[in-house]
Amino acid sequence: MFKKENTEAPTGIFAGLKVGLLVVDLQRGFDPSEDLVNLIKGISSKYSAVAFTKFENAKESLFRRQLGWHGDGGELCIIRQKQIIFKKYGYGLSKQHIEAIKAMGCDEWHLCGIETDACVLACAFSLFDAGIPVKVLKEACEPRMNAPIQALFEKQFGKLASSTEL
Repeated sequence: MFKKENTEAPTGIFAGLKVGLLVVDLQRGFDPSEDLVNLIKGISSKYSAVAFTKFENAKESLFRRQLGWHGDGGELCIIRQKQIIFKKYGYGLSKQHIEAIKAMGCDEWHLCGIETDACVLACAFSLFDAGIPVKVLKEACEPRMNAPIQALFEKQFGKLASSTEL
């Protein structure tokens, strides 16, 4: 059902696990840095499975009604053949997204992307609450993690992963 991206024996922080990468809202409308886009492009080939979330700001969303934000994320910054894209209309993942992620058969998921303290955090909680082990790649998120945000992630999900360890 889902194409494996890498069939080599995992090394480093993968430690024999089948690990997936969830790229959260890496969209042109959120203006990610080229450094972040290039970093994620470079590391994504090391994962057994790669999926992307794509935020869409629905017409009647609370982002529009309550927060007064009428923007949209726009197109993804990384385009691949046979790309797995989860459209989302809020911060976290839906039940259908979680079911599809579980069906990929990964032992653990690493997260990276845009809006570290909102969407990346919400997606991490979604996976964790569904019983899916999750780690956040601290160098592969924007805005970059400051000490309080890093402490929050480590309190909730344990030690952060580093893209330099891949």
